[in-house]
Amino acid sequence: SFNRPVEGTPPTSLSTVGTAVSYQVTQFTVGAGGSYTFAMTGAFDTYLFLYSGAFNPAAPLINAITGNDDFGSTLNSSFSTNLAT
Repeated sequence: SFNRPVEGTPPTSLSTVGTAVSYQVTQFTVGAGGSYTFAMTGAFDTYLFLYSGAFNPAAPLINAITGNDDFGSTLNSSFSTNLAT
């Protein structure tokens, strides 16, 4: 578990309520630069963050690019961002 950041572009502070939340890391690369949309729906209060390079749960603001919590409802998270190859 980790203390998740507060949503933002980039996230600049840590949550005062999400201080010990579970996380799942998915590593990926893109084959073409451009705008990409990331979205997630869950049966719980979701949050979604994008990192460039390494993710360190002990330092969750390092390398954070953008993040979203509660896009339209507490069950959804989504954002769009430009990525390079």
